[in-house]
Amino acid sequence: MAEFLAPGHPLFDAVLTASEQEWGALLQSGAVLVDPSGGAPRLLFAYDHSIRDGRGKVASRKLLYLEVLEDGQVRPAGPAPYLDYRPPTPEELERAQAFLARLDPQELLPAAERFALTNLAKEHPDEVRKQQEVQLNRVLEAVRERLLSEIYYWDGEAARLDALAKEGRMGRRKMRRRHGEGQKS
Repeated sequence: MAEFLAPGHPLFDAVLTASEQEWGALLQSGAVLVDPSGGAPRLLFAYDHSIRDGRGKVASRKLLYLEVLEDGQVRPAGPAPYLDYRPPTPEELERAQAFLARLDPQELLPAAERFALTNLAKEHPDEVRKQQEVQLNRVLEAVRERLLSEIYYWDGEAARLDALAKEGRMGRRKMRRRHGEGQKS
């Protein structure tokens, strides 16, 4: 059976933790990959954004991606932009090293973080809120339908017992006992 692996899935989280422990320093320094669709060289940043509920439990977790261009412009990179990236050829690697030599990623980091917090992370709580509202509305409607069903059932039962009592087929005492009204006649 196929399963979708994403942040929050136990296997994904275990592999991520093991990778961070083993290659954390290398991962922090980054990697050179080539976008086959072309375009200007850019740095890709990924941020792990979590929303916690009132109990401190993670309610939603999302990876946010953004790109920083050579001129310092920051823009969203969309979901999983790296999927089509490939390793560079020796010539592309030389060009990438020249690109990286012209800028200091550590200077770009504050701008990237600011953009992630003020633009990308702002959308995440709204998405979670909308999903929760949809779920809560479904639950509310199911509860309402169930309660109405019970009300209709017991109203029908009361009418049936009332009719039986009027016909004399059931004593009032037994009817009241069935309705939970005590044993007064």
